[in-house]
Amino acid sequence: MPKKAGTMLTDAGLRKLKRAEPGKRYERFDAGQPGLALRVGDGGTKTWCTYFFFPPPGVSEKRRHVRMTLGNFPAIGVAEARRRASDIKEQAKAGVDPRLAVEAGRLAAREAAQAEVERFRTFGVIAEEYIKRGLRDLADRTRREIPAVIRKRLLPIWGDRPIASLTLRDANRLFDGLIEDGSPMAALNTYKLIKRIGRWAEEVGEIENSPFAKLKPPGEYRARDRILDHDEIRAVWEAAGAAGFPFGPFVRLLLVTGARRNEVAQMRRGDVDMGKGEWLLPATGTKSAREHLLPLPTVALDIIASLPEFTRGEYLFTTTSGRRPICGFSAIKSRLDELSGVSDWRLHDLRRTARSEWARIGTAETVSELLLNHGPKGIAGVYNRYKYYDEKKAGMERWAAALHSIVGQPPENVVTMTASEAL
Repeated sequence: MPKKAGTMLTDAGLRKLKRAEPGKRYERFDAGQPGLALRVGDGGTKTWCTYFFFPPPGVSEKRRHVRMTLGNFPAIGVAEARRRASDIKEQAKAGVDPRLAVEAGRLAAREAAQAEVERFRTFGVIAEEYIKRGLRDLADRTRREIPAVIRKRLLPIWGDRPIASLTLRDANRLFDGLIEDGSPMAALNTYKLIKRIGRWAEEVGEIENSPFAKLKPPGEYRARDRILDHDEIRAVWEAAGAAGFPFGPFVRLLLVTGARRNEVAQMRRGDVDMGKGEWLLPATGTKSAREHLLPLPTVALDIIASLPEFTRGEYLFTTTSGRRPICGFSAIKSRLDELSGVSDWRLHDLRRTARSEWARIGTAETVSELLLNHGPKGIAGVYNRYKYYDEKKAGMERWAAALHSIVGQPPENVVTMTASEAL
C-alpha cells in the first residue's frame, strides 16, 4: 500500500522535481490532502493521482485500494489537485464509484461536444459534401442537374443554417413558395432531394438524425387556372398603390411584365437599361436558366423610375437598403387581400392573368410564350433562331395600353378589343 504521509507540496517545489531514472518512476505524496500524490516518470512527465478505498466501510466486505489519475502537472496545480482528490473521496464515502462518475462525465462531455458540432454543421456544408460524395450511383443527367438545383434553390436560403436547426416548417415554407411561383412539380422534386440529402448524411455519419425524416410530400397539386377579371385587376392595382414601397410597385410590375415573383423581387438596377427600355434577366435568375431580354413599356419604366435609389446595394425591391431582395410575400399578400377585397388568388396568378390578357388583345402565341421566357418547343426551337424582339416590344406596348384602359377608366367606359379586331 502506498504511503499516505508526505510533505506539503507546492507548485514551485514540484517544478524543480527531476525526472526518474530510466525505466523507473517515483511519487511524492501531499500532506495537505491524504492520498494525493504526484507521479514522476523517466520522461519527466508529472501526473497527479489519488488513492482511496472503495466501497466505503459497512457497504461491502470486499474493499479495494483504488488509484485514479487526475491529470498532469503543471496544467493542474496543487490547489486544483487537492480539490479534485477531495471530491473523489467524498463520492467514494457516499457509495458512488468515482471511476463511473468520471466516465459518465466524459461521455456527457463527448455527447455535448458532438451536439455542439451538429449545431454548427450547416446545411451548406452537408449539401456540398453530398454533391461530392453522394451522387456517384445516380444517372448522368441527374448527377449533372442536382448540384445546380441545390445551389440555386437551397443554398441561398439554408446555406448558413445549422442543419440541426432546420424544421419541417422550414421545408414546408420552401414548398409553399415554389407552389406560389407556379411550380408544384419543383416543390415535389425539391422534397425528394431534401429527403435524399438528409438520408445520405445520416447513413454516412455526417449527422446523427436527419431533420427531414418525418417530412411529408407537398402532395399532388392541380394546375391552377385562376385569372383575375378586370374588376379584380383594378382592385389589386389600386391596393398595390395604397400599399406603398416596396411591395406596392413590386406587385404592379408583376402584372405589367408577367414575370415570375422571384424574377421581379431580384431585379437589380444594373439589369435595367432605362434608355433602351429593356430588362435583361440573367440566366442565373430565371427558372429556365436562360437569359431573357424583356422590352419594358413606359408604365414599367415609370414604376422603376419612382423607386428610391440606395448606395448600399443594387436590389430595387428591398427593405435592407438594396443589400437583399424582398421576401415575406405572404404578409403583403394578406395586406393586398384586405385592401382590395379580392380573395382566393396568388401572386403567380398575375402572370397567368397577363398571359391571358395578351391572348385577348391579339398577341401571337409565339410572342406571348417568348415574353414569358418559354423557349420554342420541338423542331421550331431547333431551327427558328429569330428573337421576335420587335414583336415582343409591340406586344408589351399593347398590353400597357390595355392595362391603362382597365385600371385607369371606369369599367363602363372600357372598350374591349377582341383578338380578331386586334389583328
